[in-house]
Amino acid sequence: MRRSEAREYDKHGDRWERRNKAFEHLCKACYRDLCHQPRDELEALLVEIQTELGSCSQETFLAHYEELVEDRYGPLEERER
Repeated sequence: MRRSEAREYDKHGDRWERRNKAFEHLCKACYRDLCHQPRDELEALLVEIQTELGSCSQETFLAHYEELVEDRYGPLEERER
């Protein structure tokens, strides 16, 4: 795929900071399917959930994660695939 047909993707969510980074290039359709929610506070959010819930099922953890993300950053976009 030609680069002009692709979108630049940074797995850390900060494509503007270019120092010491390698970027991937995805086709436009794949790039649109990615979740573009902020990731700046991801680690702190995960630790917060683990502290609040302790040992729990993956389903419970993910449900709580989704609830907190929507409260802080707005609803996750639902896309038909």
